[in-house]
Amino acid sequence: MKTCRSCGSSVLALIFDIEKKLLFCHECAPRFCPTLVRSPVYTDKDIALLKSMGIDAGTGRIEQFLRERRNELELNSNRG
Repeated sequence: MKTCRSCGSSVLALIFDIEKKLLFCHECAPRFCPTLVRSPVYTDKDIALLKSMGIDAGTGRIEQFLRERRNELELNSNRG
């Protein structure tokens, strides 16, 4: 379980707004991101399946962000 920093709720997953660098739960979503459309949550297996079928799940920006973040973490761990 994770804890929402905004409301203190204990939830299974938090939503991360890449552009604003905010982390919040689904209950706080309307306050932080009023245009957020509730949508299904995809696992990495779901994404792989969709890609194998030629379907764009709209995860490109998220995947790019995660690749960049992983690279940053690797660089920092190699430095010190």
